[in-house]
Amino acid sequence: MGVLLGEQGHSSEVDKEISIGTVEFDTAHCTGCLILTKNSIKIEIVTNRKISNKERDDVRALIKDLREEVKGCCSSQYAMSTENLGCFADYLAEISPYKYDKNKYPSLIYRGPKKYALAEEPTSLAQLFIWKRGDWTKFENFVEYYLNSAWDEAPKKRVVNFAFAQHLKSHGELPIFDQHSARAIWAIMGSSHSRWDNYQDYSFYKPTHWRTDSEYLRVHLQADCYYEFLGHVWLLAAGGENLVQEYAAADKLLMPLGKAIKDHVKTLDEFRDLCNF
Repeated sequence: MGVLLGEQGHSSEVDKEISIGTVEFDTAHCTGCLILTKNSIKIEIVTNRKISNKERDDVRALIKDLREEVKGCCSSQYAMSTENLGCFADYLAEISPYKYDKNKYPSLIYRGPKKYALAEEPTSLAQLFIWKRGDWTKFENFVEYYLNSAWDEAPKKRVVNFAFAQHLKSHGELPIFDQHSARAIWAIMGSSHSRWDNYQDYSFYKPTHWRTDSEYLRVHLQADCYYEFLGHVWLLAAGGENLVQEYAAADKLLMPLGKAIKDHVKTLDEFRDLCNF
């Protein structure tokens, strides 16, 4: 047993297992790892609860049903309906604690074009809050993506903020992309075939564990995964009647499902077993 000190000075007793670049820990209440840097120690929690075998089996069955549904839709050249996507999202919330948090992520209202400019210093209350969190440079890059980047000009790294800028610019006609949605799409539509290697490289740092938040910064081919993701979400949800509603329904399923998958399995082999690859 050892005592590890967090960023805020709080300590906790953990069982330590040393791996390259991190200190992994597992307690009765949570699992995660410490990211050691020159000036700080950052704690990244993987999950804070024990997952029952029944819940894991239910999530496995849900993924199987989704894969069968997608297979049937692809054979008939139709995407899943927004109602069907919503039903799967509702069922996930019934069998597990994973659901789309409408309070944390209220619906976006896509307005007409507005004038935006890069600011040298924060002025609005929202910008001041971003500055206080130490994310001013990220915000500047995000505004640059919004103002001066086309959807097919994704950077090799830090593509999540680029993708969100394109989502806003398109008024919701391009989907939101992040680690959770990518993981869920891979589970629903993927396989262990090498053509899915971009998803594997994006999601797993090593076959033994998912990438932590800091390890995503080391992925140099994020754009490749993003553009494959665009095609797969289109196949999943884009029926052609209303892309905004269809992609919103897909996001409400993909985000919580991706989080559930990350908590339910830890290794690449466990992920393949969960998805029946």
